[in-house]
Amino acid sequence: MSVLLSGFLVSIFSVASVSFAEPHRFPVRELHRPPLFRHLPDLAVEEIRLNSDCRVVVKIRNNGPGRLPDEVWSVHKPKSAGIYLSIDGRKWGGGTIWGFDGARALQAPGGTAEYISNLTVSGPSTIKVEIDLWNVVAESNKANNIATKTLRCGVLPVLVPTHPVRVIPPLRVIPSVNEDCISFNPATIEVKEIGGNWKIVDGSHWMFDFGSNKAEAEKVFSIIRYYRMNSICYVGRPDPSFTYMLASGSAPAGAFPGEDAISFNPATIEVKEIGGRWKIVDGSHLMFDFGTQKAEAETAFAIIKKYGFRYSCFVGRPDPSFNYMRK
Repeated sequence: MSVLLSGFLVSIFSVASVSFAEPHRFPVRELHRPPLFRHLPDLAVEEIRLNSDCRVVVKIRNNGPGRLPDEVWSVHKPKSAGIYLSIDGRKWGGGTIWGFDGARALQAPGGTAEYISNLTVSGPSTIKVEIDLWNVVAESNKANNIATKTLRCGVLPVLVPTHPVRVIPPLRVIPSVNEDCISFNPATIEVKEIGGNWKIVDGSHWMFDFGSNKAEAEKVFSIIRYYRMNSICYVGRPDPSFTYMLASGSAPAGAFPGEDAISFNPATIEVKEIGGRWKIVDGSHLMFDFGTQKAEAETAFAIIKKYGFRYSCFVGRPDPSFNYMRK
């Protein structure tokens, strides 16, 4: 009996020894903080309309929740964030955000800004608006960057007085030339060597590249200052078939000393298809070649007529690094 009792007690203490042993320690699970999330802006087309001059006006909004980065205004280049317009399927051009929103109204969430274009509409026309065509700005939503609307400019009402009967004809709206221009400040441009190439720059905006030819860069710098040019304009971007410079919205006028210029008569120029390629010619003089782009040839033709250009000028022929047109 005592043997059994002692054995029973040994068993109890054996079991008890297990319960008093140090508990098994599991590894502590680390808590990982989620990565910081940067709120992105959301640019959206809010309105497409015509103003009293029948010019297309686009209103855009930053829906947030993030702010537009400072680089939208501080970095100026041809492919900056902006608005690009098309009319009835034809590319027209547009404006940069830093150009039409100098007050930075779009930077904060909820901010809006309007781009008043030089594109005028008469008959019914479908206007397509694209925000940030070059994907410069990271956004939370790109789906609302494109919008279309059919617009038609109104006409003056017909007035019918009692005596005598007299009808006022509708207002005839003359469409303007489609233009795609980027403005700059001629007072702040510089000639700089960047990466071994000589360039003309306006702040961080690289305007013209002359490779290793410093003398041509300096000559073009003098030409821009001489005419006070402050806009460079394109037909057919992103690979333009025609470029021209303006001075406060007008054609540069007068001869730059020692310039290389070819004269032509804007009254006699024509758009012709020659050998399957569309060209602007003045009699037997082949002036500009647009390849298969008939629409671009006709746009350039209208621009030459509008500004009354009479000279095509070059720097560095036979392979010019720069060309411009003037009266």
